[in-house]
Amino acid sequence: MSSCNIPTRTSYLVVGAGVFGASAALALARSRPSESIILVDKSLPPRQSASWDCAKVVRADYTDILYARLALEAKNRWRADPLYNRPGLANESSGWVEANRALAAVVNAAAAAGVRLVQANVSALIFDENRVCTGVRYADGQSQLAEHTLLATGAETAQLLVCSDPAFRELHAGNRLTAAGLVTGIAKLKPEEAARFHGAPVFLHAGGSAKVIPPNDMGELKITCDVSFTNTTEVLPGFILSSPPTDPSEDQASLALGMESELARVRHGILGGRSDHAQPKHCYICWDAITPNQNFIISPHPHAENLYLATGGSFHSFKFLPTIGDFIARMIDGSLEKELAERWAWDFVKEEGSNKRMMPARDMAESKA
Repeated sequence: MSSCNIPTRTSYLVVGAGVFGASAALALARSRPSESIILVDKSLPPRQSASWDCAKVVRADYTDILYARLALEAKNRWRADPLYNRPGLANESSGWVEANRALAAVVNAAAAAGVRLVQANVSALIFDENRVCTGVRYADGQSQLAEHTLLATGAETAQLLVCSDPAFRELHAGNRLTAAGLVTGIAKLKPEEAARFHGAPVFLHAGGSAKVIPPNDMGELKITCDVSFTNTTEVLPGFILSSPPTDPSEDQASLALGMESELARVRHGILGGRSDHAQPKHCYICWDAITPNQNFIISPHPHAENLYLATGGSFHSFKFLPTIGDFIARMIDGSLEKELAERWAWDFVKEEGSNKRMMPARDMAESKA
């Protein structure tokens, strides 16, 4: 892993090492072995990413035929490819995977394939006088130039675009992306308690508004309240949008009492009398970028040449870790299938959402004690 002491220019610069960025970096390295590729994030693996979690659900039960087909293709890769094949996939249609281990494996595979890993905080994009994206600037003042810059920055995308050039209004996400958070708790079970859940399915509660994922081999049981919220803030004078808190301690350590009570309600609603054995030992907020129709944005930026986006995971992207990078690589070289290019375009078509129950219903400030 490298620091910011890096080459002057690279062929591909991937910003963000979550599901989109890690998968894209690996796909680019495999399909373009002679090109220089950098994958950069604040930490590697990216522990602040929505993809960094003890468990994620892998399912193909979409009402949207396109996503159902793509999910089935991804699930087959989860089972067949040794890089992704991990415990938890319970049956032919759905199950769960140990997300942090899977993501770390992909980041490591990308590095083994020649991708240079850089741990740094990207503060802004760089543009020339013709508004062509030429790379990024780091928080320490150093720059990295690139022929192609891919933003896979999840919940931080909208803020990064605004802060890169406040006057370049066409660059900004507008209503295309919203940073949203979910409250999650991890309960550490004793071996005898974890054994009671051995072989159990993922539990859904109240029409999918909450879930409990059975414990992994470390006895970690995940509880999530799937009622998302925004964090509305003024990122620059006159620019108000939702963004994750800049202070990690505020994001992860100061959950409001109202949020903790939501997790307790989930525990009791699903586990009943066993809920006393599943008290969360660690609580945090999972942030993601959600789009109005919950379609991903995997697209060239129409107003900034050489800038590409892979974001808008909308809380249902992790299952596509084995395959989404291939689609992103094809988007960059202009060969992405027309149906997908239209569905994942920067300028979306308003339509029924594929995961609309995850749209934010409140602001984080409303839940603060």
